[in-house]
Amino acid sequence: MTTPKSWRFTVPGSPKTKRGAAPGRFGQMHAASKTVAYEQMVAGAAVEAGLAAGKGPCEVRIEIVLPTRHWKDADRVTSAVFDGMKRAGKAALYDDNLCIVQRTVVELVAVDPLCPSATVTVTMLDRDRSAPRPRSESLAALAGSPLAQSDFPES
Repeated sequence: MTTPKSWRFTVPGSPKTKRGAAPGRFGQMHAASKTVAYEQMVAGAAVEAGLAAGKGPCEVRIEIVLPTRHWKDADRVTSAVFDGMKRAGKAALYDDNLCIVQRTVVELVAVDPLCPSATVTVTMLDRDRSAPRPRSESLAALAGSPLAQSDFPES
């Protein structure tokens, strides 16, 4: 069995949350400058680490070190990190949908006012969990069930 390919990079500074787009002076929508800056930091760190998950499937683990005990919204931090990885290019992370990123783990590791950061680990998975299982695997999963013989007869 081969070991899965994995990339790890750290984004220095306090993790930022994804902020919604706001209307500009003349009605056009634009992203918040803090969000764009953080996404560019994530993209730079991903490129330096050589991230090449492409179309996956992969698992993303985000370990957060905050400057204070005030917890940030995990979904918005995840969104900012994923958008930053997409900014790094389609070879780094093609998209952040469920077919590509099949598992996401976000955890608060520590509180350090001097050195807040977000450490991101992207690991390729052995098999695509979003793809349908072959018929033989489905039957094997139901082997102990009386439904296996009646509902799924072998042809």
